[in-house]
Formats: sequence, C-alpha cells, structure tokens
Amino acid sequence: MKLLLSAAKRGIPATAALVLGAALAAAGLAAPAAASAPSAHSPARVHHAARDSHHAARHSHHGGRRSHRPARSGAHDPTLAMHAGGIRQANGTVTGRIGVMFTVTGTGVGTPDTCTTDASGTCDVSVTPPAGGTTYTVTLDSAGAGWFDNPSLGVGPVPVGAASGRDYDVLTTPTITPAMGTVNIPVATTAPNTDTSGGTYETRGSPWAVSKDDPEQPAGCELNIAMLFDLSSSIVSPTNFLPAYRSAGQDFVRALNGTPTRIAVYTFGTTSPATSAPGTTNNEPLGLTAVTTATGVDSTLIDKIGGLTVQGSQYTNWDAGLRRIAANNSADPASPNHLNFVVVLTDGDPTKFLSETALPGTVLGLTAPVTRFIEVENGIFSANQLKNQSTTIIGVGIAPGEAGTPTGIQLPSIDNLISISGPGLGTEHFTPSFAELGDQLKDLVLEKCEGTINVIKKVVSPTGTVEDARLGGADWAFTATRTTPALHETRTTDAETSGVSFDTGTSDARVTVTETAHPGPGFTFLPDETTCKNITTGATVEPERMSNGFTVGPDPFGVISCTVYNREAALTITKSASPPTFSGAGQTITYTYVVKNISSVPLHDVTVEDSRLGQIECPMTHLDPGESMTCVATHVTTQADVAAGQIPNSAFASAETPEDQRVFSLPAEALLPEVPVTG
Repeated sequence: MKLLLSAAKRGIPATAALVLGAALAAAGLAAPAAASAPSAHSPARVHHAARDSHHAARHSHHGGRRSHRPARSGAHDPTLAMHAGGIRQANGTVTGRIGVMFTVTGTGVGTPDTCTTDASGTCDVSVTPPAGGTTYTVTLDSAGAGWFDNPSLGVGPVPVGAASGRDYDVLTTPTITPAMGTVNIPVATTAPNTDTSGGTYETRGSPWAVSKDDPEQPAGCELNIAMLFDLSSSIVSPTNFLPAYRSAGQDFVRALNGTPTRIAVYTFGTTSPATSAPGTTNNEPLGLTAVTTATGVDSTLIDKIGGLTVQGSQYTNWDAGLRRIAANNSADPASPNHLNFVVVLTDGDPTKFLSETALPGTVLGLTAPVTRFIEVENGIFSANQLKNQSTTIIGVGIAPGEAGTPTGIQLPSIDNLISISGPGLGTEHFTPSFAELGDQLKDLVLEKCEGTINVIKKVVSPTGTVEDARLGGADWAFTATRTTPALHETRTTDAETSGVSFDTGTSDARVTVTETAHPGPGFTFLPDETTCKNITTGATVEPERMSNGFTVGPDPFGVISCTVYNREAALTITKSASPPTFSGAGQTITYTYVVKNISSVPLHDVTVEDSRLGQIECPMTHLDPGESMTCVATHVTTQADVAAGQIPNSAFASAETPEDQRVFSLPAEALLPEVPVTG
C-alpha cells in the first residue's frame, strides 16, 4: 500500500554519494554519552556547524540565548508552553526531554523570549497579543548536551515528485488571542495521511522530536548486531531490487564469518514484522545467531535473508521496526541479549507509524501516502529508545542505480535518515546504491573489527578429525600478551560463539595468545592444527605455533581470525597416594588409580601406565560409556627416594575404540615429599 521514492526521482550529484569503506568503528565512537556534549570534532558538531550559523543569523537580535524559565509579563497573558520529547517507553509513550531551548518571536513577546525545558520536557514564554490576535514564530534553538536537533525533515508525496526538506526546528503558531490561556506547542494534528496538495505535509505530533546521539561501543569484534530490512513495495516496484538486496545482506553476514559476532534479522513494511508469504514465517524475526562457523551462517542466516519477500502493497514503517527491536533488546551491555548495533536498511522515507490506521488514496493504481513530520517523529522516538539502551543505530539509505551514477537519495530524505541515526556521513549513515550495497555493508562491519585478533575454539572428538570438530562452547579462557605496545588481556568464550576478540590497536607488533583455562579435564591442545587467516583480505596467515597457543602479527587495517583445536579425551584418570608423605626407606606407598570412560562409545584393551611402576594391573579391560574402575599398585621406598627427598611420578590411561583407534587420557601426577621423623 505504498510506493517509496523511486531512485530515478531521488537523484543527487555523484559527489554526494558515500565513499565506500567508511568505518563502522567510527560509528561506535561518533557520539558521546548522553551526559556529555559532543566534542568539537564529533560528527554532531560538524553537521550542526551550518545549523548554528543559521540559528545565530536568524536570532542575532536576541544578543545571546538565555536558558532560564521566564517570568510572566502579565497575570492574564496567554502562555506558549513548548513541549520537547525524547525517548519512547515500553508502553509507547514518550518522555519529556530536559534542556531543550526555544525562542519565541512576534508582537508582544514577554521577557525573556527564550526558555529551556525542565525534567517534564516543558517550558513556557508569556505573550501579549493584540486584540485581534496574532501568530508567533517558535524556534528550537538547541537540543542540549548529548542530543541534536533536526533543522529540516523530508516531507512530501510518495511516489509522485520527491520528498522535500521543510523547516522542522521552526514553526508558526495558530492565531493567539488575549483571551487564550496556555497554548501547547507544537499543536498535535490528526489529519489523515491522504493529502496530495501539500497542505498537511507538516502534520506533526506533540511533543517536538529531538534526536539522541549514538552511544559509544566497546572496541573489538564480539558484537551483537540486528539487521532491520525494509520490505516495502518500492523494493520490488517499479524495479525488482530484492535479489540484490538479499545478496547484500548475505554478504554482510559472510564478512563476519570467523568472528565471535552474532546477528539477528528483523523486517518491516506496513507493520513489523513485514507480512510473510502465505503459509510461512519467512519475514518473522530471527534471534541473535552466531556467525562463528560457515555451517551456522549458511544454514541459518543466509537461508533466512535469502527467503525474505515483499508481500503485496507495503508502506514504510520505521517506527514499528525500531520498536520491535527495542522490545527484544536488553539495556544491560553485559547481557548476552544486548545489541551493540542496529543496521537499518531502507530505500525511502517513512509513510506510516505504529498506531496509524490504514491510509486511503490512489496513485499509479496503489495506495499512495505521503511522508509527513509525524511519521518521521515517531521513528525518531523509537530510535531514541534503542540509543537509550546503549545501542548504536546505523542508517543505510539505499538508492537504485549502478555504482557511480548520480541516482541517490536526495538530501532532504537524508535528513530523515540522520534523524534516526546520526549526522556523520560514512560513520552513522550511508547512502549506497543497491549495486554498491553489498560492498558497503562488508566494509562497514569489517572496519569496525579492524585491528583485532579473533580466536575461535573447536573441540575434536576422541576419534574424530579437525574437519569434524565442533565449537568448544563456554569457559575457554585465552590470554593475549605483547610487550610493546603493552597488551595483557584475558577473555573467556561464551556458549554460542565459542570465541573471543582482542583489540590490538594500530600496531602490527606480534601478539602471543595462550589457552589459560578450559572447562574441565580431558582436553589436549593440538598446536599443529592452529590456523589463521586475514578475513579482510582472505589471505592465509601463518602463526608461530606453541604447545598451548600461538603468536601472530595483527593487521591494523584487517581482521585476523584464528581457530585453535583441543582433542577431547576418551578417558580420564586420577591418582592418589597413601600415605601422602614418607619418612624413610622401606615404607610402603599405596597408589590408587581411578579410570573412567567419558566418551560416547565402549572402549576395550584399557591399560594404565605409571612412569615409575610401569603397567598397572587393573580389574577390567573393557569400559562402557560412563563406566569407571579402580586400580591399585604399591611402591616400597628406597634409599634413592630418601636421597632425592621426594617421589615424583605420573600415570596415564589408554584404550582402543570400536574402530581400533588408540585413545589416551591426560596424565595424572603424584608427588610425595619426604617428611623425616624427628625425635
């Protein structure tokens, strides 16, 4: 029920197109936390330099902005009460935004003519209108620290013509008369989204929307990312870009293969999720899924993205898609369900918000709404909800056309994209064509992971090979060390990705990674099986292999992924001595060995070898899965033992599998110290 802007009608010069290779890493660092103002060189500052100049010229006669609440100039004067909104709540309401500054101009404006919103998101200015009434101009001057205002938003008919930028940070009030009391600004309007004359393009809600800065994200490549796919009608009509769209999404996923990253898939059209094909759930959300192995990627994420479809006539509902993700997101960065990034993939402007009813009107045979302020505002509030959960939003506005051609989204629509993500072109928002999208998405995510060494842990079964190895799961600890520049960090794998990521910065000095802990006994590190590659270039990287790890040179402009293997033992053995000490020669020491089959297959020809006593006699030579036995041996201490002051020895168990493959336990050691008897 919607046709978005066709690329041919959204053209901008090629020089305005995004240069490929922009950094997702920068997106994570583009904006400070909400409690602090943007730095002098942040994207928010750069983007708003022109805005600040515009505001200064427009309001220079005020001699500077004042940020305190005004006193009324007369007991019965009308009051303009400005309302600023920030963060969508779980129940759909929007909180007030403190610290937003407004200026009022016109006949009979009180003193002062500025106000700054309080914790409720409101502030007021008194006015004394003439008897016949007058209108006033209200300008949003500043969104406050950690936030940014939106001087213009793209509104207009879709698809006839193109969305055009209209001032959003300034409005004209209705006629204010002396008899009025408090007038809420903005005045919420409820006109339906059916206008084709332009008279209601500036339909807006109340409160006034301001945008929250993107939060910082930690360095490294242990990321949780949600991909939000626009499945509105313009994806397939008048030109079917769906195959290229799906392929680009799949490229994004494959680019992260070999890193401890998880990806979720969400969709929107008129609603979220977008309508699925009849009898299927193909457009339903897919939760966070590890991209550690190619098998997991291909069988789950690639299939999911490849199955996305556009069903019938669909509007573009940014609000619904962002709300859907926020409802499933954890605000706790330590939670496994916390999203670091949401990548919004859309080819046009919002034409619906969540609570808006079906929209009539026909253009080119399809229901054709318009984009108004209110559709964009609702997207902003829901984007702010995610940002308030410490999740960064990356806006990707896709324009049809081949790479290098001047067919991109026009600038006012980029204003809408900025409003939900951030002002940093190439860091917070991107504008590739469908043809460029795949490369853009790969560059975007790989640059976030630049300068990292990623370690994936796999376990080989007692009788298996590395080709059959499975992910090792949780509780494998790895430590990365380097002398200069200094690096010493220990990270532990989680159950799903079985991987860790080390940020090695901008240095290519070699880093040593050692396995420092594993989840239990019975695992043998296989140094000869360690493999490394540069995901960015695809090149094999040869590590220096060690008995419990490896050393490798990082690539400051690439992503190194190394896979290490442990063989799972089929047997475990424990050894104890009684007494645990000796005091002289001629003393009998009894050793007890407990051998257990921890594999899933029966074992035969089970033996125990002691480094001092040789082969130990045991009561059984066959152990079923989970079965154990106890073996006993003795040693009489000698004068040599007394001279040595201790009796060190170790033992291991071995057995044959049903395929007659010999398997071994890890060694069990016992060290008996001499404790001389004193009289």
